[in-house]
Amino acid sequence: MELTIRVVGEDLADIDFGERSAGEGRARLFLGIQRGQEVIDTVPVTAETATFTAHFSVSPLPNGGTNFLGPYAHGTRDARFFYRNGGAGGGKSRCFSPGMQNPLQLPIDAAHA
Repeated sequence: MELTIRVVGEDLADIDFGERSAGEGRARLFLGIQRGQEVIDTVPVTAETATFTAHFSVSPLPNGGTNFLGPYAHGTRDARFFYRNGGAGGGKSRCFSPGMQNPLQLPIDAAHA
C-alpha cells in the first residue's frame, strides 16, 4: 500500500525566518522537501504558495502499528516524520547545510494517514 501526502504552504510572506529574512536577504531563502539527504523541489520564500508532495510505502508492524517507508521517511519506525526544509542561496548554489537549515519535522502516523 502507498500513501501520498501533499503539504501546501500559503501566505509565505508572513513566515519569519529570523535575521536572514530581513530586507533583500529574503530573496535568497528557499523552502523544499527532504528526500533522503537531499532537499528537492525548492521554492523561493517570496512565492505566494509552495506545494510539496511526499510518497511513502506503508506496511503493518508486528505490534499492529503501521510503518511508513521510503526516501521521504525519517526517524524510527515508531516515530516517523518527514522534513520541510529551508536554506539560503541563489540559482543552483542553494545551501542546505546543517548550519543554514530551518527544518520542520512533520510527524506521520496511522491515525492521520
